[in-house]
Formats: sequence, C-alpha cells, structure tokens
Amino acid sequence: MGSMKRLDLYHRSRGSQRERESRDEGRIEGRSLLEELREGTGGEIVTREGSSYLRIEELLLRSHVHGSVPLERCYADHGEFLKTLFPALNGCERSDISLRDVLFFDIETTGLSGGAGTHLFLIGLLRVTEKGILFTQFFLHSLSSEQLYLGAIAKDLITQPYLVSYNGKSYDYNILKNRYIMAGLPFFSKEPLHLDLLYTSRRIWRGLFPDYSLSTVENRALQVNRSDDIPGWQIPDVYADYLRGRDVAGDMLKVIEHNRKDVLSLLALLIRQIDLISGVVGGDRKQDGSFNPITVSDILLTGERKEEAVALLSAHDGSNEALRRLAFLCKRERQFEQALKHFEDLRSRRVGLNDYIFACTEAAKIYEHQLRDYRSALQCTEKMLRRVERAGYLGVGYSGNVGERNAIVHRLDRLRRKLKNCSDMSP
Repeated sequence: MGSMKRLDLYHRSRGSQRERESRDEGRIEGRSLLEELREGTGGEIVTREGSSYLRIEELLLRSHVHGSVPLERCYADHGEFLKTLFPALNGCERSDISLRDVLFFDIETTGLSGGAGTHLFLIGLLRVTEKGILFTQFFLHSLSSEQLYLGAIAKDLITQPYLVSYNGKSYDYNILKNRYIMAGLPFFSKEPLHLDLLYTSRRIWRGLFPDYSLSTVENRALQVNRSDDIPGWQIPDVYADYLRGRDVAGDMLKVIEHNRKDVLSLLALLIRQIDLISGVVGGDRKQDGSFNPITVSDILLTGERKEEAVALLSAHDGSNEALRRLAFLCKRERQFEQALKHFEDLRSRRVGLNDYIFACTEAAKIYEHQLRDYRSALQCTEKMLRRVERAGYLGVGYSGNVGERNAIVHRLDRLRRKLKNCSDMSP
C-alpha cells in the first residue's frame, strides 16, 4: 500500500513539473506570438516593468469606403440630425455637436457573461480628425499586464464626453467600468453621454431584419460582407489559447481584424442613419423597404419634428398602421376633424374586424367627448355593433372578449340617454 502511495506522489510530481514546463514554454512562445501580431498589424509593442501590450494605429483617408458608405460623409454638418436620433444631446452644454466630438469603441472579451471575472483583451477606438479617420487598437498580451494596458487606454478613452457603441450601454461600457474598478484605476469622473446604435437600428429597421446583431445590420444596411471573418463566439477561446502559448497568431490576427471592422461599421452605421433621417426630413419620404416609416415617425416626434412626422405618415398612408398613427397624432394635436377623416378612411377600407372596431371606437370617442356630436357617435357605435353581430352569425371570430362587446352596448345605451336628454332640453 505504501509503494502505491509513493508511486501516486511520483506521478503527481511529474505532472506538476510538466505543467510548469508547459507554462514556461507558453511564456516563451507568447513573446514570439506577440512579435507575430506586431508584424502582422504594423503595431508597436509597449513594455514596462515586465508588462506588455500591443498598440495598433491606423489613419484612414477621408476617401475610405466601408461597405456602401463613403466615410467622408462624417465630415458633413450632421448636428441637427444627430440630435434628432439622440434627443439626449439636446440637453448637453454644446450646441454644435458633430461626429468629430464622439469616440466610437468596441471591445473583445474573455467571455460573454459580462461578470467581474470577464477581462477585455482588445479594444478598438475611432475618432474623426482633421487629418483623417484615426483608428487605434490596444491588445492585452497577458492578464498580468492589465494595469499598464488599462492606463494606456484611459488616455484616449476617459477624456471623451460622448461615446458611440453597439449594445455598449448594456455590455461594453459595464465591462470597461468593472475592469477599471477591479484594477483600482480612475474611470470617468462624470458619466459620458452614451449613444448606442443598437436602439436606433431597432427603431429605424423594425420588422425588416431577422435580428439586430451588428453583423446582420451591417450586412443589410451597409452591404458589408465578411467572407473570412471569425465568429464572435470563437473569440474568447482563441485568446485563451493565446494565453496558453499555442500557435494561434493567424486566428488572433482575424480577431483583431474582426474588431477593426466592427468599429468601422459603427461610424458607417451612424452616417447611414443620419443620412436616412436627413433624407426623410428633406422630402425623400418613400424609400420603400429601406426603413420602417412608423418607427421613424416616432423618432421624428421624439426629436420634435412633428411636421416631418406627419408628412412621413401621410406619404405612407396606404398602410393601415401608418394611417392609425396619423389619426392618433392628429387627435393628440386636437385636430379632431382631420383625425376623424383618417379614422373614417381606415374604417372604410377592407380591414379585419379588430381594425374596424378600433376605427369606429376612436371616431365615436371624438364625436362624443370632443365635438359633443352624440348622434354621429351613436351612428358609429351602431355600425360597430352590427359588424360584431354579423361576424357572429358568419362564424367569424372576434378577438375581443365578452366584456369588450358589453362595452359597445354600454356606450350605445349612454349615447341614447344623452341624445334623449338633449332632445328633452330642446324647446
């Protein structure tokens, strides 16, 4: 029994020795891997007191095109349309904000959970300068180099009051903040204004794309096709292999290029969204299939462009949903006659029972409560009840419950009483 224990201890010690040798080889290989990355990217290795990171800088010419978007459009005067997309900018101190005032960023991490144990090992930063579009990346060589790495990033990052990302409000920014807190380093003294393109993309193209991941949006909206891209879910594993010293320089270069394209897509996507809004405001309102007119009208309303929102909905009033929004907008603005026209137009179309009930109900509300025209309100309600009863005879289902049908009858009784009271009071 004793000999078995000694044999077991021997194997364990040999295993520990092999692990140590493997880690030593990984460190040696890691240095050569970093050199390969430097050569493959043209970057610069920064080393201090045993810590290292790779800094990559690229100045793109104004004539650079990403997908179908010429990036020189970032130098146009976009201030008013930027504020339409992001109304929070109206409350900032500066009145002349342009794309030169924002910092675009995207990160790659060691995991997708976003917890305190998740490290960011690659960040891409982009800003628009007079000389061109300046793109910078920072790559973390080893987790022990994080202090030096984060300190270098902070010089470019935390001096910016406006950030642009894609889903960065929920993920990227929180990862950044966690890492600076864990490292005991200062972060933003004042929370920056964060412009997240995920939310504007969902609103502009709602219902038009199968999903709103950056890869889908850039493909559909920017015509960006990544033929040799590395899938995002593989990226943490590639970095884990890098830390182990495995020969993954080729894959890591793909990760760096993946991050580069992500950041360029942020700039191109914001340009595309601004151009779309400016085109709608300028009168190019049809653009069928290139945006959702209903949700874009919401953006215009939030951005205090009511006239443009009405014009956009009017240009698409062949859509029942657009006509419904247009009627509600007129009602909200107390343009009751115009709202009635739209509700009547919707009711007169060959719409389903639910849309018919909705149009009649809204018209009856305006007649009864705003115009005090009880007779017209009664006529709308009677039409509504007849349609419901006819649907029941024909076996056509009505999604409303018994309570909703009773509400129609209750409205009918109330209007009849009001009409009777009015006639009793007349001389």
